[in-house]
Amino acid sequence: MNISEILEKHGIDNSDLARELKSYSTSAVEKASEGMISKDVFKKRIKDQGELNAKLSEYEAKIESLESKVNEKDEKLNEISVLQEENQNLKNEVKSTYSERWKKIKSKMLTKDGKLTPKAEKIADDFKFGSEEEELELEDIKTNLDKFKPYEKVGYFEDSKNFSDTENKTPEGSVDNQSDWFDAMEAK
Repeated sequence: MNISEILEKHGIDNSDLARELKSYSTSAVEKASEGMISKDVFKKRIKDQGELNAKLSEYEAKIESLESKVNEKDEKLNEISVLQEENQNLKNEVKSTYSERWKKIKSKMLTKDGKLTPKAEKIADDFKFGSEEEELELEDIKTNLDKFKPYEKVGYFEDSKNFSDTENKTPEGSVDNQSDWFDAMEAK
């Protein structure tokens, strides 16, 4: 039913009024629909919003997963740091032990005035001594100790009283040369 029919039904026969009412209603509908969007546009926006929400959820899950992995990596890095520190402490301890042993050997290979003993001069080229201010690297110290082992085993410095960690004496007294020492040892 349109406006003219409504007016006729109620017994009002005024075509000017009908036109004016029709004009007002059309204008009101147009103004009301200016801020509105069509049903198709609305559906598309809802669909787009749903897709964006799905992508947002997907990215949030990825971020959470990555944060978890970062936390795991941080924990592993912390474990590695602790292990590296323990490893460095062990290396320092080993170096200290080897350094002390080498310093002891080196000091006993030197005379009181800091020169090599005659026996030490003969084998000095086999070793790295370094300077007083400069400490040898761990590998050089290990190499020196390894090279010294055969000399120690054969008693190369045994007759030097200032070299051995143990006394160079048998219960019977001082041993002057290596063969006397071996004889004294066999007699025990």
